[in-house]
Amino acid sequence: MPATVRACSVCGNEDVRRVNRVMTGGGMSGATFLALRWGQISSVGRFEAHVCRKCGHTELYLADTEALEKLQTE
Repeated sequence: MPATVRACSVCGNEDVRRVNRVMTGGGMSGATFLALRWGQISSVGRFEAHVCRKCGHTELYLADTEALEKLQTE
């Protein structure tokens, strides 16, 4: 998969890069925690980020299809 993804949804710039692994306090695994309900935090899975190199707008996406299934059951 190429490093460049679709155009920025904010400024329209076409130089948007995909970051394969977003690191958080979850450790080296790249697992990210997401609040699914007020006061309830659950480990969802690995995220990737799409970052615009012009305006800095960043969008997060779940990288694992298994994580999508987990969200549907929570």
